Amino acid sequence: MGQYFEAMFLAPDCDEILGTMFSGVLKMSESGMFGYYCARPVESVERLLTQPVRVVWAGETAAPEPDHLDPTNLHGRAMDAPRLPHLDQEPVGRYLLNHDQRRYVDKNAANNPQCHVHPLVVLTAEGWYEDTDPVGDWARERISVADTVPGGFEELLFTYTYPLPS
Repeated sequence: MGQYFEAMFLAPDCDEILGTMFSGVLKMSESGMFGYYCARPVESVERLLTQPVRVVWAGETAAPEPDHLDPTNLHGRAMDAPRLPHLDQEPVGRYLLNHDQRRYVDKNAANNPQCHVHPLVVLTAEGWYEDTDPVGDWARERISVADTVPGGFEELLFTYTYPLPS
């Protein structure tokens, strides 16, 4: 049960896929849980976000793209996109930065018993089973990960809850 997701990196000025990870093998509950062995895929994505990059975590049921080409959504198009390397040794910063909205999430504050799921996955998801705030609020926007927050950024308190897998 559930659908598969691809972490994708998009071109700065259009929705061309520059690269993707995971080859459609991860479900949301497998890719983004804090404190589980499966959080490693999210950290792999974060390690590539040293500079602002447009990111989306596209699901199989994401809406069709406006160009009406086949495959119709980003998830379907991921099969032909370049695969990006996994950088297991690079450190991962504490803050998720949205350079378009000038907001940030402190991952340490989000990693609590009520949240369970990584904020990067939720904030950049398209095609998830629920379309509620904050799901997808940062999708296709310029995101980076850093140890410090630039001046002029406002904190987004990430309090989204997701049930633990049984």
